[in-house]
Amino acid sequence: MGTDPALDNKRRGFWLRMARERANLTQAAVAGQLGLSSESKSTMSAWEAGTREPRLRYLKEMARLYGVPLEMFTDPEPTAAERIDERLEELARSALRQERDDWAAGERGTVTDGAPAGRRRRRTA
Repeated sequence: MGTDPALDNKRRGFWLRMARERANLTQAAVAGQLGLSSESKSTMSAWEAGTREPRLRYLKEMARLYGVPLEMFTDPEPTAAERIDERLEELARSALRQERDDWAAGERGTVTDGAPAGRRRRRTA
């Protein structure tokens, strides 16, 4: 697992919910299959919210029920939302680097398009 247990719990919860919904099962049905009372929807909900961590035996049984590898829950991958956020951060850093490079080039008397600083390059058709 990753270095942040809270993040791992949140990721695990996301994948638990996705796998359950993909298997077309309700929280109550899964709770019953796990030997929990059908009233244990709150336990299932806490697992899926990432606020409580299920025991390994429950993770194994859910992986079997959902038809997914156990590693999906024991070593959860980043979610799609996390990947989008990471990509947006990369793009923002890239834009800042470009802005910094353009500013530095302007200070030296040139800009990245080759025109002298302070002058705009004329475009010809």
